Amino acid sequence: MIRYVLILFSYLFSLESIDQHIEQVLSGNILEAVSSLPGYETKYPNNPEVIYLSGLLEVDGNSAKEKFASISNNHKGSKYSVDSIIKVAEYYYTSGLYLQSAEWLKKVPRYHPSSKNLEKSISLFINSLLVSGNTDSAIYYSKIFEKQFPDIEFERFSLQKKEVYNEPVPHKVDLDQVENKNSTKKSKNIIVKIQDFLDRVKDDLTMPINEYSLQIGAFGKKANAEQQEKILLDNGYDARIESINSNGILLYIVRVGYFSSESDAKQEKQNINSKLGVNPGIIRNE
Repeated sequence: MIRYVLILFSYLFSLESIDQHIEQVLSGNILEAVSSLPGYETKYPNNPEVIYLSGLLEVDGNSAKEKFASISNNHKGSKYSVDSIIKVAEYYYTSGLYLQSAEWLKKVPRYHPSSKNLEKSISLFINSLLVSGNTDSAIYYSKIFEKQFPDIEFERFSLQKKEVYNEPVPHKVDLDQVENKNSTKKSKNIIVKIQDFLDRVKDDLTMPINEYSLQIGAFGKKANAEQQEKILLDNGYDARIESINSNGILLYIVRVGYFSSESDAKQEKQNINSKLGVNPGIIRNE
């Protein structure tokens, strides 16, 4: 009996140490966890806490995603089950796979309604639908969640469809006014072109030289990128859209800010993650 108690105590102590390593990694200190992980994996290869720690330390994003997914699929009772779901969803989100992200996030309110991360997962779920262009679904689920979780104050998004406004057609046309407009059209176009050129030069000269930015997502449709940009701008973030050609495919990249240090970028990343439930990547500006 004493031997059994000692073994159990040793096991619990080991798990407590794993939790400590997880907290260290999440705070940016990975050295002790890296050195301890091989021993944990040898002794407890199927333990969800060990798998979660391994996922946090994994340098390959897809491999990390598979480890987190295995926790959700095979260890639903683990205390890291919800965290693992969100990690998988964040992987898909930053990869531009927003519907896959939404499918994973939907598991939290469905299977873990008492989770402390419920508010975060709902916010990111609604956001995933919005940026993928599924506004109707976002409205639908938003109403469901409001009824299901009336006490939650998750981040509010503008879910109303954009109204299309057509310029009114005048009942009477002033021909003299039209002629005057046409006569000055060429000169105005020249002025506009010159001003555009000056603006571009000014932008080049005043472009921030700060090294880091946050990448929120990559979009195949510009409208979806603009929707994500609007969400960020509405919440006070310095968002922008940049286009790149990736293997012949034009992508619209949504990025936030220019940061002189990686630590500044990490601080803003945590701010965005806490406020919007989005986990952006830190990139170096070219």
